[in-house]
Amino acid sequence: MYKRQQYNLHIGQCIYCRLCEEVCPVDAILLTQNFEFTGDTKHDLVYNKEQLKAVPWYKDIDPLESREPDRGAWIGEGDGEVDYQ
Repeated sequence: MYKRQQYNLHIGQCIYCRLCEEVCPVDAILLTQNFEFTGDTKHDLVYNKEQLKAVPWYKDIDPLESREPDRGAWIGEGDGEVDYQ
């Protein structure tokens, strides 16, 4: 299995659609109203993992501890049929 060695966040390309937040398997991405990322050029808006950890509001998380503990949990069979078309 391929494992990424580097994660870059391109703040200049972010449109705050929250898709990255939804698909993150360990709930490590949480978008807020905090807009303190600034820069003079587009290159200044690309942050790597170490730079993101240096921001004042960084909080180290346990990847096995989720904000939503029931996320993805089996809740039983549903009622009725599903129309996939």
